[in-house]
Amino acid sequence: MQPRKVRVILASESPQARYFLRAIVEGEGGAVIVGQAENATKALTLTRNLRPDVAIIDGYLPHTVGLD
Repeated sequence: MQPRKVRVILASESPQARYFLRAIVEGEGGAVIVGQAENATKALTLTRNLRPDVAIIDGYLPHTVGLD
């Protein structure tokens, strides 16, 4: 039986940052990207629906208010 891969969501306004992070995460071999978001609203929706093990989130995503 193969070990379960870590499910990861990436969230950054920058497509280049998401591409870079995707390459790093998938290069490790023990993880798989299950979703990507360009704003906080989409990141929250993906997180609620996909239930990832890990979320890598840019601290300055658009569509956030305070400590949302």
